[in-house]
Amino acid sequence: MAKRHPNSPKRDKKVSDDDAFVAGVLEASNWAQKNQQTLVTGGIAVVILAAVGWYVVSNSATTRDAALVELERVTAIASSGDAEQGKAELIAYLEDFGGTPYADEARLALATLFLQTDLPTQALETIDEAAAGPRDPMGPQFLSLEAKAHEAAGALAEAERTYLELADVAGYDFQRRTALEDAARIRAIQENYEGAAQIWTDLAAELPSSDPQKGMYQMRAAEMDALAG
Repeated sequence: MAKRHPNSPKRDKKVSDDDAFVAGVLEASNWAQKNQQTLVTGGIAVVILAAVGWYVVSNSATTRDAALVELERVTAIASSGDAEQGKAELIAYLEDFGGTPYADEARLALATLFLQTDLPTQALETIDEAAAGPRDPMGPQFLSLEAKAHEAAGALAEAERTYLELADVAGYDFQRRTALEDAARIRAIQENYEGAAQIWTDLAAELPSSDPQKGMYQMRAAEMDALAG
């Protein structure tokens, strides 16, 4: 390492730092003068982007508010008993507000009306457009409707699969048991008596002896075992 000569002048660090600061300011000033147009354009762009962002947020909030108000109106019509008018109103709603957080509620109502009017294929198409996943709050409702639509369309294997999926994600015991009961029923229709018996047996095993439902499950299991030979 080189040694400093004892008579060499010591550099004042503060003066050195001040000089560097002044030099930096001068350099930045020179760059700003040379790039004045870029700065002006960039400033305008920032202002425009901020304005666009504000408009998008404001407009989205307004759209959501309008979607909520309109949803209350169309669901009231859908539940009034006039299925055809209800379907027309819900279809129009989804055309206008299909991208809002309330759209799945309209899809659920529309799919229900399709199923009630013997249009299971349209019900399934509507369900397929839903944004909700199986484990989302509305997921079990969509799965239940999907299973019923598959059953109505004669797609029994799909109905069984969907009932079992519903049992897997159901948030309440009664929902789970109902879904498994439906799956057992579909297996029996398909003459899969052993598979149906297994579901009834498993359900019975979950209940205490004092529960009257246990006896019913055991009886159903015995019936399926008998049919299975």
